[in-house]
Amino acid sequence: MPGQKITARGRNGYFRVSEIDAIVCMDESAQISVYSSRHGKTPPVVITGPLEHMLSMLDKTRDALSSTKQGNSKTIKLSSECGPGGE
Repeated sequence: MPGQKITARGRNGYFRVSEIDAIVCMDESAQISVYSSRHGKTPPVVITGPLEHMLSMLDKTRDALSSTKQGNSKTIKLSSECGPGGE
């Protein structure tokens, strides 16, 4: 959608997302780093975890966004193993 921006909240407040790094490590863990246009050494938002759990979390997030009506919300609860445990 032209003209619309994605924002995130980091340690210094809200910022416009300009870049996302998706990293799969040798130990089967994964990391998502979210950067603003002031791309520094440390991203303001970092999400890490086992690759399988990260993919599951992203799938459930996409499903929740796709199936939620405007003005409503859904919560994705994570299990004690840090993977999505259901809605």
